[in-house]
Amino acid sequence: MKKKVLLIGSLVIVAGVLYGLSEFFRTNEKAIDQKADVQISALSLGGAVGEGRIAVGDVVEVQGTIISAEERSAELMGGVLITKDETDMESWPNQGDHRFKALFNGVEVDDFFGDTLYRFSGGFLLEPLESEDLEQSNSEE
Repeated sequence: MKKKVLLIGSLVIVAGVLYGLSEFFRTNEKAIDQKADVQISALSLGGAVGEGRIAVGDVVEVQGTIISAEERSAELMGGVLITKDETDMESWPNQGDHRFKALFNGVEVDDFFGDTLYRFSGGFLLEPLESEDLEQSNSEE
């Protein structure tokens, strides 16, 4: 009887250790692989966060106009700052209307300037938005 209890106890401990190791080394799903919880424009993001429709950790598909860009991030009009996923090797544009998919990290308020930033991480560029301006010719002949 004592051997059975020790055997069952050791099996439970081994199973617990294996489960813990699998959870520890599990890779998180990337935003690009997940279904977007919300699809929204950058300019209406503040209202959605204020109403509680977007929470920290949600996967958001956000579209807007890029007003500044760096190598690993882009800022959209409306105070949306998206940081590129480390596995995304494509270069992001410096301007124009684009769609991104990223994880919402929260809101940051700059006390000095009074600016509100909506931070996203793990972002991927989906595709440029269609624009009427793309059909214009650029010939001055």
